[in-house]
Amino acid sequence: MAKSRGVRRVATPAQAWTGDAKIDRAQGELSRAVREVVSNPLSHAVALEVELEWGVNRLDHGLAVPVAHFLYAAPSSPGVSITSAQADNPHPDKQVWVELQGSAAAKALLFLLPVT
Repeated sequence: MAKSRGVRRVATPAQAWTGDAKIDRAQGELSRAVREVVSNPLSHAVALEVELEWGVNRLDHGLAVPVAHFLYAAPSSPGVSITSAQADNPHPDKQVWVELQGSAAAKALLFLLPVT
């Protein structure tokens, strides 16, 4: 497998102190905002391994809070497509909807992003 290019891990920015209280305060606020954006969405993610069948799959997640979005990972296979059908879900607090195309069945790893 070829190594991915143009991908790097995002690190938390370090505070650079200038000695000017106004600039340091502004940089501190910016650092906190960036840390929140980088870390928050995935810090509450719940990993769920699933077996999918062709078409729309309705999966009960069993969480006490709604799941509006999710990320997914699946084995790379030519012609296989996994997409979210969550926008059409009338019960987002109880189920996750995932659509599988291009294969009769596939395993996937979902990272559920609960509403907090």
